[in-house]
Amino acid sequence: MSSARAVLWSLSLGALAALLASALVRLVPLPLPILVFSIAAVAFLIGWIAEISPRIGAGGGAAAAAIVAAVLGFTISAAPLEPGVERPGLRDLLWKPLFLLLGAIVVCAFSGWSAVYLLRRKRA
Repeated sequence: MSSARAVLWSLSLGALAALLASALVRLVPLPLPILVFSIAAVAFLIGWIAEISPRIGAGGGAAAAAIVAAVLGFTISAAPLEPGVERPGLRDLLWKPLFLLLGAIVVCAFSGWSAVYLLRRKRA
């Protein structure tokens, strides 16, 4: 599979997983476990239909985490503030949130990779 096609599969897997997670999080208010489950389910389904590699599953998981983080960031930045309240600056958001975001991206990428990897092992 060409690298351009692999990138498109990863982005579509990430978008579908983020869409499924946003629908499921209304039922069960556990955002990260629902996102990880959605990534695994979508990666398994796409891996079963299109026979993608585990690398594409990992890319899709990372893309889903990045999509969710971007939407959350834009939503928070667009929210109205009460009078006298200031948004946190870059200095306040640098280390702990950055490491938590990187950790969430790693967990989501592993979820996509493991779903496709286990599907391929099952077939072999």
